Amino acid sequence: MKENEKRLAKREDNLDSKLDTLTIKEKHLEKQEQSVADRLSKIEVKECEASELLEERQEALSRVAGMSREEGRRELLGALEHELTHEAGQLVSKILGEARENAMEQARKITLTAIQRYAAGNTCENTVSAVAFRRMT
Repeated sequence: MKENEKRLAKREDNLDSKLDTLTIKEKHLEKQEQSVADRLSKIEVKECEASELLEERQEALSRVAGMSREEGRRELLGALEHELTHEAGQLVSKILGEARENAMEQARKITLTAIQRYAAGNTCENTVSAVAFRRMT
């Protein structure tokens, strides 16, 4: 009897350990399934975005394809001209702004130098006075 009980206890322990192992494996599989489901949902979103982008590109191509080569060239050059004109305007504004700042700085320096020079000369003229000395004889 004791041997049977030992065997049953041992068998029960083996079954418990197998159950624990299976539970761990089941949790691991559930995590993997969740990960796969998350990846699939991300892939579906990316596919939708790619489909929308592809559709936009196809519409643009069909619009361009309906044009002759010269019309397409003119449209492309017109778009480039518009973009470059805008960038050139920004560059000109930037250069003019920098030139104004430099001109104002130079004007300040010149004005300050002129004031300092005039003030020095004027101060000398106004502060020097003649004092008459009496001769002592």
